[in-house]
Amino acid sequence: MGEKLLIVLPKLNEEGDTGLEQDVSSMTSLFRQAGSHMGDDPGTRANYNLLLEQLDRSAQQTTARMLKSDLKDAFAICVSCHKQDKRFIRNYGVSKFRDMDEFMAAEYSYMTRDYPAALTSYRNFLSTSSPDSERVRTSLDHLLVITLEIYAEPNLAHTTFTHISKVLEENGQPTADINDWVSTIARLASEPPDLLSPFARRDIKGMDRYFTNVWPQLQSMLSLNQQLVYWIAIRGQLNRMLLAQPTDAEVPRLLYWLAVSDRALHYRFYDSLSRRYLEQCMREHTDHAFAKECFKEYEMLMVVSFSGSGGVYLPAGVLLRRSRN
Repeated sequence: MGEKLLIVLPKLNEEGDTGLEQDVSSMTSLFRQAGSHMGDDPGTRANYNLLLEQLDRSAQQTTARMLKSDLKDAFAICVSCHKQDKRFIRNYGVSKFRDMDEFMAAEYSYMTRDYPAALTSYRNFLSTSSPDSERVRTSLDHLLVITLEIYAEPNLAHTTFTHISKVLEENGQPTADINDWVSTIARLASEPPDLLSPFARRDIKGMDRYFTNVWPQLQSMLSLNQQLVYWIAIRGQLNRMLLAQPTDAEVPRLLYWLAVSDRALHYRFYDSLSRRYLEQCMREHTDHAFAKECFKEYEMLMVVSFSGSGGVYLPAGVLLRRSRN
């Protein structure tokens, strides 16, 4: 899969038909074979099924533009699954990246869990005064996810973004949002964790109390940009709880709050898993008190996903899934 990704990733940024159909077919076959080696925890299995579904959808596209779009969504699911744990895997040396620019090398490393290499490449890219604002924002977003969500190391996040803010300022690029992040991360870097910090919560019961008793008032005092930092930290804590073999009574609450966190982040940091989390909550835990909350969140997600200037249009497939749930 790693070798195939090295071939496919650059093609996503090339113009025209780049012969991706055969690559997608090969990737889908390899991923099916890997199914027996996937873990049994609820998060991993949900992610695996969703990615396989997305790869199958990609293979059915008839235009290069739609194929590339669906394939990018598939890679986003890979990242969403990988960032649920703190492990990293170093697949290749830098010689493998000789045909990639610094940003693409960072993206490859990020997707394949070589987070140390991704940190280095994203920093290098941001020091180049790139005029590509989308790539700059993606790099900043991914650095925040690595340092604060995956590593759960606010001190590393604070050091990283303090340095980046100086670099961007020297290059004449805007830094207001980054400075907002730096000041907010500083609060999360206190040791031991402040009572207002999600890092002080070690289980779902503690997180439930946090959402009920602490977060509403704290949220009202934070700007949207500052809230984003907290939600990234919250989602990291929830992912770690999901991987810690939660009980059947705890799983629905975790799935629900994970979906809520994606909505609170405006689906900016990969929204692909929200639907799967909520469907799993409703289907596998129908008698749980949180099943009803998951259904309400699911309906909201569908409305947001399919609303436009002409109103809300839910495709037949979505209506069918909703009726089944």
